[in-house]
Amino acid sequence: MKNLLLFVFSLVLFSINAQVGIGTNTPQAQLDVVASNQASPMNTDGILVPRINAFPATNPGAAQNGMIVFLTTDNKFYYWHNPSSSWVLLNGNGAEKIDDLLDGKSDNDGTQDGSSIFLGIDAGFNDNSNDNKNIGIGFQSMYSNFSSYSNTAVGYKTLYSNTSGNANVAIGSNSLLQNISGNYNTATGASSLYSNTSGSYNTAIGTGTLFHNTTGSFNAASGYNAMLK
Repeated sequence: MKNLLLFVFSLVLFSINAQVGIGTNTPQAQLDVVASNQASPMNTDGILVPRINAFPATNPGAAQNGMIVFLTTDNKFYYWHNPSSSWVLLNGNGAEKIDDLLDGKSDNDGTQDGSSIFLGIDAGFNDNSNDNKNIGIGFQSMYSNFSSYSNTAVGYKTLYSNTSGNANVAIGSNSLLQNISGNYNTATGASSLYSNTSGSYNTAIGTGTLFHNTTGSFNAASGYNAMLK
C-alpha cells in the first residue's frame, strides 16, 4: 500500500512539473539526462535512438516531423522531414554539394548531367532546374531566367532580367542587367551592355561599354565607356 501511494504521488508530481530527470532530481528541461560522472563517464552514458535496418514501409506523418533514427545499413543518422516527405541525412560533414547550401542551387539527385549551377542569394531564382547548362554566380545573378540555356553570368545581378536569351556571357557587376531575349552577347566589365534588351552578337569589353545599347546587334566595343551612347 505504501509503495502504491508513493507511485501515485510520483505521478501527481510528474503531471504538475511536466519535466523528467534521468540521473537528477532537479531536471532543468522537459527531459534532462545527466551523466553518471561528467569528468569520468561510464561507457553506457548516452542516449540510443531507434536502430533500424530499413526505413518504415509506411512513411511517418506531420506528427513525426523531426523524428530521428539510426540506419544500420550505412551507420548514419536520419530525420523525417515531413514537408518533403523524405528521410534526410543528418550530415556531420557539412555541405557535400552546391545544392546543400542555402544560397546554392543545382542538380540535387545526380541524374541531370547538364543541370545549371547557381551560387549566391536568389541566383537562378526562377530556373526550372532542367538541363539548361547555365552558370550564375552572384547576388540575384540570372534571377529571372526560367528555361534559357548555355548562359554564363558572374557578378552582382548579371543577366538579371534574362528570360529567353541564350549563350550569353556576362562578367562584372550589372553586366547585361536588362537583357531579356538577346543571344550570343559577351559583356565583360561592370555595367557593360547594361541596357541591352534584345540585341544579339555584341561584344563589350570594359566598364560601361555599350551601356545604352538596347536592340543593336553585331557591335564590338573595347575600353572604358566605349560606345557609351
